[in-house]
Amino acid sequence: MSRVHDPDADSCDCPILAEELVAALYDRDAAQRSYQGLREWTDGVITAVHAHPDSKKIMKAAAGRAGRR
Repeated sequence: MSRVHDPDADSCDCPILAEELVAALYDRDAAQRSYQGLREWTDGVITAVHAHPDSKKIMKAAAGRAGRR
């Protein structure tokens, strides 16, 4: 991009492969942390539903709604 503004610029400011790898690993780790948080929340909800006296009825209704999407 620096050469767009100054055609005589000597340096390239493009990220090197190692910098791109660090950024990609950071993004991957952030996505994994987010997924893990959602997974823990979902597991908690499922555990609470299974502890409910009407758990079979609730799960059957939820499965029916999910099948319609």
